[in-house]
Amino acid sequence: MEQEEKETKKPQGILPQRIINIKFKPNYSGNYAEDKPKFLKLFKEKGAEVDLPIVEKALDLVYDLFKEDRRGDGTMFYTHFLETAHILLTKFKISDTDTIVSALLHDSVEDKKEKITLDDLELLFNSKVAEIVNGVTKITDTSDLEKTLDVKLDREFEYESQELATIQKVFTYGLKNPKIFLVKFADRFHNILTLYGIKNPNRRKEIANQTINIFVPLIKVFGYEEVAKELRDLCLFHTIAEDPDTAEKIYSKLRFIHSQLQERFLRIARKYDLEENLFKIANSISSEFTLTVAHKTLSELWQAVAGIKNDIKSEPPSYYQHYYWVINIPSNAGDIKDKITKLDKKLKSTFPVLGEDIPLIMEQEPPTEIIQDVELGYRKFFLSNFESFEVMYNLMPADVKIIDLEKVILQSSVYRKFEDKEYSAFIELIEYLYKQNVPNKMQMLIEYAKKIYPSSYITVEDNISRTRYFVPRGFTVLDLVFKISPQKASNALGARIINQQSSTPISKGLNYVLQDGDFFELIFASRPTYDFGNVKPFSLVAINELRKIKEKLKELQTKEKESSLLKKIFIKGVDKFGLGSEITGLASSLQINFTLILMGLPLGTKDTFSGNLYCIFYTFEQMNAFLLELMKVPEIKEVMVLEVTPEEKAQIEKTLNYNLMKA
Repeated sequence: MEQEEKETKKPQGILPQRIINIKFKPNYSGNYAEDKPKFLKLFKEKGAEVDLPIVEKALDLVYDLFKEDRRGDGTMFYTHFLETAHILLTKFKISDTDTIVSALLHDSVEDKKEKITLDDLELLFNSKVAEIVNGVTKITDTSDLEKTLDVKLDREFEYESQELATIQKVFTYGLKNPKIFLVKFADRFHNILTLYGIKNPNRRKEIANQTINIFVPLIKVFGYEEVAKELRDLCLFHTIAEDPDTAEKIYSKLRFIHSQLQERFLRIARKYDLEENLFKIANSISSEFTLTVAHKTLSELWQAVAGIKNDIKSEPPSYYQHYYWVINIPSNAGDIKDKITKLDKKLKSTFPVLGEDIPLIMEQEPPTEIIQDVELGYRKFFLSNFESFEVMYNLMPADVKIIDLEKVILQSSVYRKFEDKEYSAFIELIEYLYKQNVPNKMQMLIEYAKKIYPSSYITVEDNISRTRYFVPRGFTVLDLVFKISPQKASNALGARIINQQSSTPISKGLNYVLQDGDFFELIFASRPTYDFGNVKPFSLVAINELRKIKEKLKELQTKEKESSLLKKIFIKGVDKFGLGSEITGLASSLQINFTLILMGLPLGTKDTFSGNLYCIFYTFEQMNAFLLELMKVPEIKEVMVLEVTPEEKAQIEKTLNYNLMKA
């Protein structure tokens, strides 16, 4: 009986997986008499039937608000809201009534503020709907920004800053109510499906890049790996093609290469009878395990085959595995971690592992209820010198019709991720960008967003305390300083590193990129050096804190210029050993920033000297106190205060400001 059960689960041949279609076919026609019952039928299947009247009221409201409007692609505007809610119900499997109603009304206050307000939504529905709609409503002007994010701006801000502020709003409000993120995800997904409605190719590319680097990682955090992959692929064609025809040609080429790689995969599978062998290994561990085949995304295929000029010229490299085997483990199988360990061990004893033996991703038992498949780990195995195959261990989701949204949010890593210091630094950096008059703000935001959720990590160890740190790949010594000893960052010089290349410590600067397995000892000066000339930290915390330090130094320099007195003090006397150090000590005791330039004038004897002291004084009292101290020195015979010429001022201020930064 058990053998029969196993046989029924054996895959019947290898089937090609679904690939995205870049030509979007709308679900709703623009005929409200047809669209309304169609959507209500879908909600009845997916959601709570008892709430149908509430959803119907939202449908009628959004149609009444937008029935005269059309989108850039020519479709009826109200269908965008139905499509957004449709995506939530089908792709994100969210049927929570408040979230669906909010999706149907998400642009209502933003686009029709003269007809409806958040207060109206609260009266018509409830405060939860009003809160979600508010969270996804764009910031449109300076007063809106100041009120929403509790900041003050001294000037009107431009369109790019509005976008930045809106992204900050979604992040800030979404942290308090993650349903805001879900509505934004579905809204953005439909916007990408219809992006060719925007005629400017540069704007389309900008939106696609913003989606790839900001929203796709967030969708992954919520557990929607497959949705994130599909959205990433849809964005690909807007980043590499300026028009639909070119995109279609590239898409056709990728589909052709995809089919070639499928044939290569099938040939190797038949040659080594991989299906039979892998199935036997998986079922020897558990009869609940199943075997399927999957393939990588079109984005990954594009990266493998595109040349320097983004032109597909040939097949991908022989080492590129587009198709791979998937061993599926039900999330309710029990003792999953132990079974995965045994499965991995048996596979490695059967087939040689190709490359580094990377530990499995799973470090603890996974949750029993998940929305999407969870990739637990990859292995690449040898078959011959030129042939190999990949296996992925995959956790299968529980088969549920209605998602308990609150439970899913709590089980996901959203809160853990967002409480991280990196997230706080990200928010501060966005705020800094829209306040400043700097170019390429959106590009800078995207660079910051790439760093929030690193894809891979390394382990480094403190050679003194023996403390191990799990840090993102790309971390520098300076990042480590801000992580471990942020209060001493201004004193940081570098680190002594021991690794596989060197068994003895090697001194590295702050820009050194840490390698997996490095042992380190941070090096600090006894006093602040602010030696941050050309450092390029990886972490957002380090980027943000470094920005603050540089701003503070700039503020000090400005204050120094505005409130100080730059004077030239001529001194003459009899030289002695240590006189320069004595003058330096007097200046330091009175907190005077100065530079001494000896004149080298012949005064008749070799022991006689003269020179100019260029000093910055904050008050006349401070200057007079210093003059008195100088005249108490027996060897100084003459002291005279002179005015600084414009030529001297430019050079001396530069020198003194440098000294101030080092002080």
